[in-house]
Amino acid sequence: MGYGFLLVALFTAVVVGALHVSGDALLSDYPHAIQQRYGQQSAGGADGGGSQAAEPVGLRSFVPEDLWMDLDDLLVGHWSSLPFSYGVMEASELGFLSDGWGWSSWFNVGALCVTRFRWRCPKPEILELRTQWTVQGTPTRAIGPATFASIEPAKRLDEVTRHHYAIGPAAPMPGAEALTAVSFKEPVEFCEHYARGPVQIRREEDPTHLVLPYP
Repeated sequence: MGYGFLLVALFTAVVVGALHVSGDALLSDYPHAIQQRYGQQSAGGADGGGSQAAEPVGLRSFVPEDLWMDLDDLLVGHWSSLPFSYGVMEASELGFLSDGWGWSSWFNVGALCVTRFRWRCPKPEILELRTQWTVQGTPTRAIGPATFASIEPAKRLDEVTRHHYAIGPAAPMPGAEALTAVSFKEPVEFCEHYARGPVQIRREEDPTHLVLPYP
């Protein structure tokens, strides 16, 4: 587990260092998929490229809330792609609350995008996400969880995607110590592998909780 934390620390140091080195270090655009979903912005990141997008399965605004409570307790908690993001200047994080709410974030040195969703598992090892809101902005320079330095108006979304997943040991690179991770066949926020973080998380850890209060 120590190797994974070292990778996280190194990645964070590189990101913060890039911010202090040059204001011109910011990449010009968000990934193409983010532009398509949320609209083009000026603060952005490099193209996430190459990953197969999750297949939309339709809008579910008519589904009763109690049908969204088929949850996998093993998913509950915080997950981070940082240990698996070596060699790139962007990463993603996931937060699954035990009440069926959650959020995902994608960030680099100049952009932060956070999506609020409802989640459930209609079948074993199938994750279903119903997007509710998305918020974009720029991240702070502080080391630690991604938070907003500036923020744009929230955008309402209503989209459902499904992702096949498996939880088990995964090595960030050949020869590295294996970490407990969730691996997705269809990427979530442009990443396929996320390392296990704290199991006990709170709504206040969602970077958008002040902008979009939970019901």
